[in-house]
Amino acid sequence: MESTLLKVLFVVLVVFIPIHKAYTQEAISIQFGLSGFKPYSTQDPETGACTGLAVDTTKYLLESAQVTVNTACVAPARLFRSISSGIIDLSINVKSTKSLENKVTFTKKPFDSLALNFYTNEERGNIENKVAAIRGYDYNGYRAKLVAQGYEFIDVPNGVDAIRLFTNRRTQHLLSYGGPFADYLEDKEAKKGTLEPIKITRELLTNIPTHYAISKASRNHDVLVEMFDKIDSESDSEYHLDHRN
Repeated sequence: MESTLLKVLFVVLVVFIPIHKAYTQEAISIQFGLSGFKPYSTQDPETGACTGLAVDTTKYLLESAQVTVNTACVAPARLFRSISSGIIDLSINVKSTKSLENKVTFTKKPFDSLALNFYTNEERGNIENKVAAIRGYDYNGYRAKLVAQGYEFIDVPNGVDAIRLFTNRRTQHLLSYGGPFADYLEDKEAKKGTLEPIKITRELLTNIPTHYAISKASRNHDVLVEMFDKIDSESDSEYHLDHRN
């Protein structure tokens, strides 16, 4: 009788241990990188902390699965290099970004959808064809389209600098996503030292879905792909940003 019980116990242990390991996620730590893109991400000028809707949502989605999310807000060009090398494990971007081509795995479900706008200051001058934009952004192919139409791009490191260039009448046009521009207009601190435009028109060019971008060079690539597949399968929400609602 005792021998039979020991045999049963042995079989249970042999069967149970592999199954348990297959469904247990070991704790990992990842680097989540973003460029300054209010209200999704912004760097605190005093502490240097990277905060915003994208940071909060990502921590909400992953930290319950024992993932420590370390965040950094960096310039787009540096961000793309860090993703390519695997220093940054995870980011958020649009699928058409040429700097990330073949270097990331995008999640199936979008993080959110962005309105890409072409803003024009109706004051006329000798800057009619100049467009303020972020260096390294191809804006879903619209940069190339505007260049082909004769527009000249004045590139700066981030979105706030591009908006300031435009509102200070250094360019007549601005290529920007709607969220950062609307946030800038409401931010009195950010607008200090800039001129108020007399009249601005806005043309909606397109709505672009953004996705989590998982670096193919990251040692955590396969784990993150599996995690997001699981997250997507367990929710009916249209966007990742909706998970917290």
